[in-house]
Amino acid sequence: MNEMNYSDVFDGWQFSLNTNEFSREKLAQYSGRYIAWSVDGRHVLASGESNEEVDKNLRAAGIDPSQVVHDYVEPLDGSSVP
Repeated sequence: MNEMNYSDVFDGWQFSLNTNEFSREKLAQYSGRYIAWSVDGRHVLASGESNEEVDKNLRAAGIDPSQVVHDYVEPLDGSSVP
């Protein structure tokens, strides 16, 4: 049996549509943090103060960090970004 990687089925258009549906209020909890989106952009799977922390949190949840979309949520208060 062949193992399917998320990257084999990544649809950038659908990912963008799904992430754009996240309201500002939903993303507020991740303000100024790094996050990992599910490959379809419907769920935030982990967050952290760095990409390394996100990957650590993903591994702890049994998720391969190479099978997600990493992102950064800019601070909603307008402060500087990393």
